[in-house]
Amino acid sequence: MKIPTHLLFVYGTLSDAEMRSNLFAAVVPAAPATLKNYRLRSHEGFLFASPYDGSSIEGLIISLTSEQLRIADAWEDVPVYTRTKVLVTCSHRRIEACTYARPGIKGTRATSSEICSFSKEEVLLMIQDFRLKMFGGKK
Repeated sequence: MKIPTHLLFVYGTLSDAEMRSNLFAAVVPAAPATLKNYRLRSHEGFLFASPYDGSSIEGLIISLTSEQLRIADAWEDVPVYTRTKVLVTCSHRRIEACTYARPGIKGTRATSSEICSFSKEEVLLMIQDFRLKMFGGKK
C-alpha cells in the first residue's frame, strides 16, 4: 500500500468527492482548508488561484501518493498550470501544501461555487476520457 505524502490544496473540480474518486480511481479523503492572500480567477472556463492581499479561498486539503500527484498534474495540465507551494490553514494550523496557479494569466474574478464553466456530468465525462487516454483502459 502506497502512503500519501503530498498535500494538495484544491478549490475547483478536485474539491468534489465524486470527481476526485473518478479521477484517482480511489477515495481520497479531504479536510476543509483556507488559502489566505489568494483569490479565485477564471480563464477559459477553469479556475486558478492568484495572489491577492486580503482575500482568501475556501477549499480542501487532500493527501496524495506520488502516482496520484502525477495524475493530478496531468489533469491540471501542468505546465499550463503551475504547482505552487503555499501555506494553508487547516484545523487551526498553518501547513505547507501545493496548489495549482497560472502565473502571468490575469483571468476574471470567480467564486468557489463556480467550480468551472462545465456541468458536473460534462466534467465526469472529461475525467473518463482523460483516464482512457492516460491509462489506455487500465486501472
